Amino acid sequence: MLRLSVPRAAAKHDRVRCQAARESPVSRNGSMRLVFLLNQSLEYPSGLGRYWPLCRELARLGHRTTMLCLHPSFASLAPRRFHREGVDVRYVAQMHVRQEGSVRSYYASWELPFVVAGGTVAMARALRKLDVDALHIAKAQPGNGLAALVRPDLWRKGSVYLDSDDYEAGSNNFQSGAQQRLVALIEDGIARRVRAVTTNTTFTAARLQGIGVARERILLVPNGVERERVRAVPGGLPDELRRRYGLEGTPLLAYVGSLSLANHCVDLMLRAFASAHEQRSDLRLALVGGGEDMVAMQALARELGLGESARFIGRVDPVEALAWTAAADLSLDPAIDDPAHRARAPLKIPEAMAVGTPVITSDVGDRAEVIGGDAAGFLVPPGDSEALAQAMVDALSDQERLRAMGRRASEMAESLYWDHLVHRFLRVYDLAS
Repeated sequence: MLRLSVPRAAAKHDRVRCQAARESPVSRNGSMRLVFLLNQSLEYPSGLGRYWPLCRELARLGHRTTMLCLHPSFASLAPRRFHREGVDVRYVAQMHVRQEGSVRSYYASWELPFVVAGGTVAMARALRKLDVDALHIAKAQPGNGLAALVRPDLWRKGSVYLDSDDYEAGSNNFQSGAQQRLVALIEDGIARRVRAVTTNTTFTAARLQGIGVARERILLVPNGVERERVRAVPGGLPDELRRRYGLEGTPLLAYVGSLSLANHCVDLMLRAFASAHEQRSDLRLALVGGGEDMVAMQALARELGLGESARFIGRVDPVEALAWTAAADLSLDPAIDDPAHRARAPLKIPEAMAVGTPVITSDVGDRAEVIGGDAAGFLVPPGDSEALAQAMVDALSDQERLRAMGRRASEMAESLYWDHLVHRFLRVYDLAS
């Protein structure tokens, strides 16, 4: 296991940390009061695939867990607070993006500071009213990072932690260089000052060490999958989805994820599929999800002459999204080799493994390690659309190999369920001991 952490600052700061090390939340009380600050909703990828299942498992283990979240459609949201499977979920303000159906849009540059400030203030107000043993900043962004400052008592006790599941300054949409530099300043500053950091990739762990976070204060907790969501997929739903969209008996590839070119090279995948489709006209592609570039990607599909061969399904509920992955012969995770992709641990990979669907991806970041080389999927050179196209064709030509690969993927996924990973996460409270 990879373990890492935060650099020492001044002598006074060190004494505070040593005191905190002797008073870990776990040693004080077996049942902790945990709060997670999340700058997105539970329907967004990190909220759905990492923070919700983590908090759910923490609650199952007896910890009092609260999530303070933002929502992309806050004005029309109801209810804004609910208790779900032991977790107290509170939506407190508008997220920094808007969502209408499958299409995401961004605020104008003059509006964004007011939206972010409103979310920060609302989150800070909610946090001030809570009794907390350990505070987790879920994704180091300005809103939740600054909101955490309202509790200096927790910082003094060494009870503030960070989960860094992405490279925020390297992967988000920015309207200016100044905005990007501000996010980088806050992201790195939080990492240096919290008691310990959990992260989901070795790239991010190494990057944190590079900015001065001590190795022994970082804990690697990979992305996983929620066992109950896999069990919730009705046995006949994958076949029903194929029938609904006229895809029975056709070789089906699925991309389940965001249609956002800032973070995902969907255009590369579409061009690769068009090339593969020229070799095998019976191939079909389902694109499941939404994003700000959905309309642009639909236009690109028309430009490539894909017609009904590429189906844009749009946003669906989490169970149906998993059913689409199960319905496919192959799950697609197109990748290029840049810092944003090296820092990302795509949720679609463990989810595909859990339902026994092989993955085509690239050896970027930890992807190859997750799928066991060629055990649960196929690796192609990053950013190479022709290699990706040929992998689609070659993989679908050997159904017996695909079935065997799917069985191995299901077996390998057992260690990636959150009811296992939660115990690894809990070690973060011992890092400073």
